[in-house]
Amino acid sequence: MGTAHYTVKFLGSDTSGVITEKMRVNLEGASTPYIDVVVRATVVSDVLYRKSLDFRQQGGKYAPQEVNFKTRSGAPVEILSVEDTGGLLETQILDRKGHRSALKAHLIDPNAVPINQRRHKLIVSTDHEEEPKLEITYRIALPGTR
Repeated sequence: MGTAHYTVKFLGSDTSGVITEKMRVNLEGASTPYIDVVVRATVVSDVLYRKSLDFRQQGGKYAPQEVNFKTRSGAPVEILSVEDTGGLLETQILDRKGHRSALKAHLIDPNAVPINQRRHKLIVSTDHEEEPKLEITYRIALPGTR
């Protein structure tokens, strides 16, 4: 019995994360006509940023939060717009510093904290060719919750 080597080429993906596929290798043996080989690839995002925000009261107030954006490639990324699916936050796109962009978010009305504790999303539009839309989930904790 000999040794065989195979080269597997990954052609890319539209989403980041771990991709797992099973490949079937046909053999010429009567007792083992094939073997299944599991192949994994990890696709990483070029844009690095916080994926979630939790607004909690500190000293009786909800502090604004800032999200910084940078790229693994070192290319600058520009924030074009921000959409809040929950309608609870006011966002501000901050001036870019070098290759880093940032946005600041704070509650529109800190006295109108929703009873619903589900997560909402900020949809961030960028000029990044491969990642034109980024999602940041957020939730607003009721006073006194952890």
